[in-house]
Amino acid sequence: SRLVGANAPGIISPVARCRIGFQPLPQFMEGPVGIVAKSGTLSYETVASLTRAGVGQSLCIGMGGDVVAGTDFVDALAVFENDADTRAVVIVGEVGGAAEEEAAVWIEEYHGRCRRLGRPAK
Repeated sequence: SRLVGANAPGIISPVARCRIGFQPLPQFMEGPVGIVAKSGTLSYETVASLTRAGVGQSLCIGMGGDVVAGTDFVDALAVFENDADTRAVVIVGEVGGAAEEEAAVWIEEYHGRCRRLGRPAK
């Protein structure tokens, strides 16, 4: 189980695996891009833009921007790293806090792990 909120739009997997929260389902399309966002509205806009471009989503985590988050960028990136349906990830941040910097450190370490293991990075 995973705590997403507190004040968050939730998680949706367009591949019909999961919909917890209040994301607008008609905007989503199955595909290879994972999305994690602090802003609910910007997560929907990102999904809508990708869908209009013909690029589907594997999983969208709308984590919200509360000071105390159940899931942060690093938690979400770890989920995407181990998700076979995700080939790329879009991170949508907001002003305030250090979550984006922590995600940048995680991404740098992820690329190092991929190089050491000789596998391609997402």
